[in-house]
Amino acid sequence: LEMWEIDEFYPKRVEDEVVQGRLLDGDCYIVLQTKRTPNQTLDWVIYYWIGLNASRDKQTCAAVHAVNLRNFLGAEGRTFREEQNDESEEFLALFGGSLMILEGAHGETGFFHVEEQGVVVKLYRLFGMEKRLMIVSMPLTPLSLDPKFCYLIDGHSQLFLWLGSQSRLMVRTKGRLLAEKISVRERRGEATIHLEPQGRESNTFWAVIMGRWAPRALPNLVNVSETENGSGNTAGANTSKTDGTNAANNHPPPPEVTAPQNVPRDFIPADWRLPQPILYDVRMGKGYLELPQVELPLGQLSKRALDPKHVYLLDSGGELFVWMGEKSTRFLRFAGCKLAQELTDIMPRGCFGGAESQLASVLATASELSSTAWLTFVRPAPQICSQGAENQIFRAQFYDWEEAIAVDFTRTVESVAKRGVDMNAILEKYKPATDLRALLTPRERALEWDEALQLMSDWNEELVEPIGPDLIPNTALQQFIMIDGKWVPVEQQWFGHFFNQDSYIVIARYWDFDDEHSAEDPEGGANAEEADELAEEERTKTVVYFWQGREASELNWLTFNFSLRKDMETRLSTNPKEDGRPLKVEFKRVRQQQEDLVFLAHFQRQLIIHSGRYRDRLDPARRDKVQMYYMRANGNAISTRSIEVPPLSNYMNSYFCYIVKVPGIIFSVDRSADDPPPPPLVWMWIGKHSHPNDKELLEKISKRIYKDVR
Repeated sequence: LEMWEIDEFYPKRVEDEVVQGRLLDGDCYIVLQTKRTPNQTLDWVIYYWIGLNASRDKQTCAAVHAVNLRNFLGAEGRTFREEQNDESEEFLALFGGSLMILEGAHGETGFFHVEEQGVVVKLYRLFGMEKRLMIVSMPLTPLSLDPKFCYLIDGHSQLFLWLGSQSRLMVRTKGRLLAEKISVRERRGEATIHLEPQGRESNTFWAVIMGRWAPRALPNLVNVSETENGSGNTAGANTSKTDGTNAANNHPPPPEVTAPQNVPRDFIPADWRLPQPILYDVRMGKGYLELPQVELPLGQLSKRALDPKHVYLLDSGGELFVWMGEKSTRFLRFAGCKLAQELTDIMPRGCFGGAESQLASVLATASELSSTAWLTFVRPAPQICSQGAENQIFRAQFYDWEEAIAVDFTRTVESVAKRGVDMNAILEKYKPATDLRALLTPRERALEWDEALQLMSDWNEELVEPIGPDLIPNTALQQFIMIDGKWVPVEQQWFGHFFNQDSYIVIARYWDFDDEHSAEDPEGGANAEEADELAEEERTKTVVYFWQGREASELNWLTFNFSLRKDMETRLSTNPKEDGRPLKVEFKRVRQQQEDLVFLAHFQRQLIIHSGRYRDRLDPARRDKVQMYYMRANGNAISTRSIEVPPLSNYMNSYFCYIVKVPGIIFSVDRSADDPPPPPLVWMWIGKHSHPNDKELLEKISKRIYKDVR
């Protein structure tokens, strides 16, 4: 009787005869019984035993190697599968009729274990000259903040972008783009981005940067349960699906912290520049490793310097990166990681771009921050970057690593074959003529008040069902908003309200007065009956307006244009009559405060634009703050809009009218906690030079925005 146990995909002989009969429930075994027949030939019987808690790879390998053993010996018959607690009598007879099963496992699984890693929060300082964004790591402490720069805190599941009051607009925009790329390309779009302007930081931001709290880690893509077995697969799968949800619910919330005083501070020179990067090439010499420095043209990093067959160490002055080419050998990769770990503390430059001396002197006296800040006052661990999977921090070190691919969608195969590829030659040959007629054409006359109101009424009459002065939506005019990737209709009381961080779809159905379709037959004759039927047919057309707020994401327009537009056009062009012709459908994209006059006419001077998002319309923070709207018209009465602006006196103009809302809780100082909050107080300010009819309209708009008005 011989036994083998499965260890890392392969069978391992059990030499000790005492161990035979004592099996572990986390292992799988192959048992070979050899007998001599009366004909003096050998006969083999092969069993493989499956433990109750054995991993799936052990179960599979036991069956495979049992068949391989049968083929190797040339044994006749089949192999026998024996499961724990369901063994056959023949198998038990091999061990005296009983087995001793112990808990545990002696053999190791051959799979790699994917372990959850703790979150290592990192702080990066963002700066730049001209159009390029530069990045350098900093210690995780409030003392690293400087109002001339922007800072990015990478907390894995949460990204914080701190905007210094004196930082450049280009750096802010590039920093937001960097955070979006990290979230989409490295975190599967699950990381949350927080904007933290200087002076308005959240409690979570201070808790993270002071080292009091760390965000949770995002779950791994691969979650293999080693305790799965044949009867528990479904339960194991359900458990793995809820791991991420349970981790989010069990993660502690950030504690309440007190914002530190006298931070941020101005301690980094505004003209400070990042030291020239150093690129090392890991090479194999004659019996030893070589680490030569790569020459960089003009002292700038370029993608062309990276060879897929090599491994490189990049010292950017802040962090150390290990780049591994896709064709590099395993030995070079191992050597590169080993060298990076050994050279982390002896690189010729400082860790944080020249800010070490200033930070060290302050940290030595800041007793409340030194315990957490000193832990990060060392060079960060080297970052491993494989070719094709580089992170965004590494890509930002190269000047020619394009942020986006420039594609000219106007050029086709025919145009390239006809005009060539060189754009400079094309522009030289086909010089476009400059049209100066727009500069010389006299300015159009502005619409008079009564003329504008009459035109607004005429445009509303073109709707299949005109909108009344109370702006109650109907089938002829509908308003939709995108929430969580889905287009849903707005509530009736919010019809005509728009938020500047959202995008909307307004569907308008008109009578088609421009349809001049004739009933002539192909041979030129006329059929009187068909002509009468077409004349009696009520033709309509649909115009879909895509309204985009000033602070809304361009992604909403791309989603609508490439995924929803075609299906919507098919549905809206369907004629309810079976033999009728397809209806006309037209799409128009309008931006905030650049709307079409026909679009504005449907809201009858009552279009309201709020700040923020539609989903936060009932948020207590929005309800309890001071708000101000100003009503103005650009050129004529049709373009009247009421727009929310900051409640500042320098926004007021004597030609416009204003609405100011103050929460009633501000005036109720002696109110007890059990009393309901008082209604807000709303003032209407009428400009001296405003139109006489604006007073009545302003009161109507005030009641549309606020229900409880005093």
